[in-house]
Amino acid sequence: MRAGALRASALAITFVAGFARVFVAGFARVLVANFASALASMAAAQAALGCGAVSPPAASIATPGAGSSVSETQRQVLSELRQLEDSRRQAADFANPQADQRFGADPYRVALLPDGRVLGLLRGSAELRLYSRELDLLQRVPAPRRSSALAVLHDGARDFAFVAGELGGSVQRYALGEGLDPDRRVELPGVPSVRALAAGPAGVLYAASETGTRLFVVQDAGMASPRAQQSLELCRAAQRLEVVGSYLIAACLLDHSLVVLELDGAGVPSGRSWRARHDGPFWGLAAQLRPDGLVIAASGVEDHPLDRRIGSFGYVDSFLYIYEFTPREGLRRRLSLNASEQGVLTPRALLLEPHGEGLALQVQAYGSARSLELQLGPQLELVRLEARASLPGSADLVRLPNGSLLSADPLLDAFVVTAPGRAPSVLSVPSEDRRLPLEKLGEVLEYTTLMAPYNSSEGPLSRFTCETCHFEGGLDGRIHHTGRGDILATTKPLRGLFNNKPYFSRAHDPDLTQMVHNEFRAAGAGSAHDPWFSLQAGDYPWLAELGLPAGELSPGELREALLAQFMLVEHPPNPYAQPPRPWAQDEARGAQLFRERCESCHQARLVSDRADSRVPFAAWHDLVFSEAGPLLWARDSYEKTGIEPLVDPHGARVPSLRRAYAKVPYFTNGSAQSLAEVLGAARWSAEQFYHRAPAEADGLGALSRDEQRALLAFLLLL
Repeated sequence: MRAGALRASALAITFVAGFARVFVAGFARVLVANFASALASMAAAQAALGCGAVSPPAASIATPGAGSSVSETQRQVLSELRQLEDSRRQAADFANPQADQRFGADPYRVALLPDGRVLGLLRGSAELRLYSRELDLLQRVPAPRRSSALAVLHDGARDFAFVAGELGGSVQRYALGEGLDPDRRVELPGVPSVRALAAGPAGVLYAASETGTRLFVVQDAGMASPRAQQSLELCRAAQRLEVVGSYLIAACLLDHSLVVLELDGAGVPSGRSWRARHDGPFWGLAAQLRPDGLVIAASGVEDHPLDRRIGSFGYVDSFLYIYEFTPREGLRRRLSLNASEQGVLTPRALLLEPHGEGLALQVQAYGSARSLELQLGPQLELVRLEARASLPGSADLVRLPNGSLLSADPLLDAFVVTAPGRAPSVLSVPSEDRRLPLEKLGEVLEYTTLMAPYNSSEGPLSRFTCETCHFEGGLDGRIHHTGRGDILATTKPLRGLFNNKPYFSRAHDPDLTQMVHNEFRAAGAGSAHDPWFSLQAGDYPWLAELGLPAGELSPGELREALLAQFMLVEHPPNPYAQPPRPWAQDEARGAQLFRERCESCHQARLVSDRADSRVPFAAWHDLVFSEAGPLLWARDSYEKTGIEPLVDPHGARVPSLRRAYAKVPYFTNGSAQSLAEVLGAARWSAEQFYHRAPAEADGLGALSRDEQRALLAFLLLL
């Protein structure tokens, strides 16, 4: 069956189901929303800080292809996609989005046990699996929701596994014997989520969160009473932690740094640390001990400012880095290798192993069907480099006792075995994934090279995927040149886009259809290839793992697939707001202050361009503490608040504050590094609100420290 036929039946089912859901469950909500709109209009008129909203100019919402050469065929395809988008939007229940539950089992981490058995962590299914040496499934046990971290501790005669997730500030411990016994939950003080774990030889567990910057140290992690405490500052958004000898290494996404901490004999950080910074994020990490220090392999984006002044995305190739570390000389980069030139994009799974007198590095990619093996000599010189055909989607990697490599592959919802001299084999994991093949293709377009398959790495040109700048659909913490004069921009997440149009700070893409069409052009700019291209599914055999039939994928189907992806992908639940509870005192005070000072611009809407979706203050609590946390805290018009240079002559579109805690840095120019800094800089007069007040402005209002604290408590819940 062709993808188009699959699409047609899928759209009918989706539309009918969505319409029924809205009609039955949403009628009362619509009435409330309309009533709320009237209340909101009166409140806005009385607000002390009313905003002089400017809607996007008419030229910004022109028909597809306005100002460019577009064939009648393209116009027809885009018109049909726009009708599809509009019908899906009308049928959607934005107060209760469920898309985050649709993305499969997502095998995310793997770990090898001392006896050769294997642990596999399923992020989507919230499950930890125990496999035999031959990869037969032995046991399945529940794991924390959105599990992203796995560590194995060898504590004398006993072994333990530890698992943590992004929706809770605790770590689940499993005693390892003949099977897995979830015997204890270790609470971490003052943290709502955990992103990375590592275990040390002194019975110590280390943990880091995406929501904070500090390292957590759990002593006696394998004993009856583990002791958890916050330690020193580490970095923002540590993605990987690894303990090698007496050192803890962290790869940091938003801080764009590698960090090495010295550990004392008890496994506690001694206070000595070393750091290497890049102009871009790190994704993967592996290390080996040397007599005088460490060798560290790391993957990340090219160490160069992202620059669009060349007319395309410049200097965003994927790179591999080899660092040598000694306590005397710190971190020294010994090798930089452009992995994109080898067809290996967004490599996230690294394995560094001894090899003769040197080392061997195995590299598997998330964004392309290529892998690398590097052999390094005793002086860390590159001895051999070999690229091989592989499968995309690798997120983690271990060496099995038989010499094969085992990777966790969320993209294909599988574990993948790569044996020497053989093609990779797929161990699929059953799941509740209800997506259709065309929708799965959309995820592939976002995370692999298929969206821009003809790009080059020559000079400033780059081969990249969306994830190069939007790690797992989120952020990379970068500020880049837009190619428009001196205007800078920060990365925006590719989550929760469906109800948040128009798009980007300039708001020149009025809907997802136009955005998707433009992104095909922007992604392939510089390739000298027409962005209106087809793909032959047979040229990418691994697409069959997603249920896609062989044959041609037309330009319209490719755009429809990416459109479907962006309509599906939601923000994950907010760990600060889960599980539901009453307002804390500061949160309640912050909600009132936000209502008085901020909500006339950052409105409590469910749909950014629909004033009738604005909900009354009395409904805020239940929606903030719901699973979806669906309120956008945005609207579709422009404001000028002192952030320079202006991204558009009218200002910048009022951005969504949904999941504001994760959108670092802040403002279009990235001039604020924290929400606390945003609040500290806020100023206002009777006529104007400023996020950055001009130096000559006098007599402006400001938030007191108590007000800033209360507003920060509220903003973290959004």
